[in-house]
Amino acid sequence: MVKRITKQSDGSYHVKGKKFPVLEGSRAQVHHGTAYKTSGGLTKLNLMKNKSGRIVSLKKHKTAKKDRRLVKAGYCTRKGHFGAIKCKTLKKRRSTRGYRKGTPSKTHPGRLDFTTKKGDKVFHRKGHYVRKSRKPYMK
Repeated sequence: MVKRITKQSDGSYHVKGKKFPVLEGSRAQVHHGTAYKTSGGLTKLNLMKNKSGRIVSLKKHKTAKKDRRLVKAGYCTRKGHFGAIKCKTLKKRRSTRGYRKGTPSKTHPGRLDFTTKKGDKVFHRKGHYVRKSRKPYMK
């Protein structure tokens, strides 16, 4: 059996030659040394700061890194790009989408809308005017 930690005559808790004013506290208190453990039983050895500066459980941090969730979701790192990006190229992702079924377009493919100039304001269906781009005109 482990000896129960009790408050000493000076009003603080003595554990392994160290003094703590509070026995149980927040993660920050445990990390700074003003409390011995958290309510979940984590001591200073079980806590660490992650790269964003949060105090997290060391064990949980390591197991989460082992999970490699971004890699499983299809993200990877690329030379010349900062951070994770989708592994498949944009071209491959477009090709896997498949062809759309339905009626063909009303105008020739790639034909520009000649009724308005680029940058003209056109009444939009949501009730306000928007700037028009020269995309294929759809009736």
